Amino acid sequence: MDVGQGNCVFFTAPDGSNILIDSGDFNAKDESLYPFLMKNGIFSIDYAFVTHAHADHLGGLYELLDVVEVKNAVLPKTDYVNALQDAFSKKAYENHTKTHYVEAGEEYDFGGVEISVLFPDFSLYTNNTGDENNDSLLLRVEYLDTRFLITGDLEADAEAELIGKRDLNADVLQVGHHGSSTSSSKAFLQFVSPDYAVIPVGEGNAYGHPHHETLEVLDELDIKTYRTDHKGDITFYVNKRGIDDIKFSYF
Repeated sequence: MDVGQGNCVFFTAPDGSNILIDSGDFNAKDESLYPFLMKNGIFSIDYAFVTHAHADHLGGLYELLDVVEVKNAVLPKTDYVNALQDAFSKKAYENHTKTHYVEAGEEYDFGGVEISVLFPDFSLYTNNTGDENNDSLLLRVEYLDTRFLITGDLEADAEAELIGKRDLNADVLQVGHHGSSTSSSKAFLQFVSPDYAVIPVGEGNAYGHPHHETLEVLDELDIKTYRTDHKGDITFYVNKRGIDDIKFSYF
């Protein structure tokens, strides 16, 4: 979903579960997230996965708790809790949202859509950088024979520890950290080997995302790349043949 300078993925699984992965910043609730849900008659989120507790990934969900039932929230298990995560946990408790803190190895099945938690993986990497981006959930979402890899803001040093050690192959990659040059190394992109990449990014953002270094590597590797600031919402349609169609829309 296009939530400006933030990340947000939504789908309804075959068993009817409504799944949210990240939610954009605080403004996303009123500007894109809540209107999208109401337009589609969605009044309840079964599972909301939060890659990490930065405002541009958690802020929308923090505010969404006021207006939509969120049954479960899933966040990465870390040694550090920032002020936003602490406030979110309290608000989730008040709104009867169950909060789960997970690491690599957790798996979820929503009637044929499988979500596997691949990171944080403390057997491979301990985050001593002080950078909360490297606590990001790395999620593999599988439906039929199609895989999506959601990386949050995972940085290149954490990516490097996963190369050759975990099954990261995917058809579609959510490009890490909004296309920052500090993520999505060439070696990581080659290992994942996606056909498509999606960069969740806000138009004219203050960070200069996506950085030209990342765009150049994606182009060099011939990975078809879509940006939310150029395409709006980006919807992949999947069937037994794989990705059957891709559509774009500005809400």
